[in-house]
Amino acid sequence: MNPSVAADLLKDGATTSTTSSLPASSSGLTAPPFPGANASSAKSHRLPVAHAASCYSSNWVQRTWTEYGAEVGWIYTGENGWCGSGQTITSPPGFYSPTPWTWGPYCMTNVSTNSSWDVKYSWWHMGTWGTLGTTYVWGCFGWLGGQNAVLRMDAAGYIDTYDDYGF
Repeated sequence: MNPSVAADLLKDGATTSTTSSLPASSSGLTAPPFPGANASSAKSHRLPVAHAASCYSSNWVQRTWTEYGAEVGWIYTGENGWCGSGQTITSPPGFYSPTPWTWGPYCMTNVSTNSSWDVKYSWWHMGTWGTLGTTYVWGCFGWLGGQNAVLRMDAAGYIDTYDDYGF
């Protein structure tokens, strides 16, 4: 049997999962504070107080595609740490996104990345997006898209995996 046809027959069993270096309390599975929100308009994870600059360690997040228990592809986003003074990011994170990986007849299409200000000087976000597909002679036909590996961080050291890009 053609491996591309076999992959098409199996694609209904595809699942995705996310792993990261973040503590469980920062997993982003529930909506975190809105960037730029103040204490009077929304619950905030930190009160806006002035303090000395601090630097924060590197973090990563990975989105994995699985077919019937076997990992068949992934996308990845990481940052090399950042510094902030509580209200201002003084040294933005170093963004890295290794080449997406796929196995066998699978392929990745519609891959894109971004690393930019979310709220200028106080919030930064970065992400990698991709669509898992099946390899054909003419190219990659994507069928499981809309997947991402996203990190968002603020000047006071907060970080999560909430996707606030809006697309």
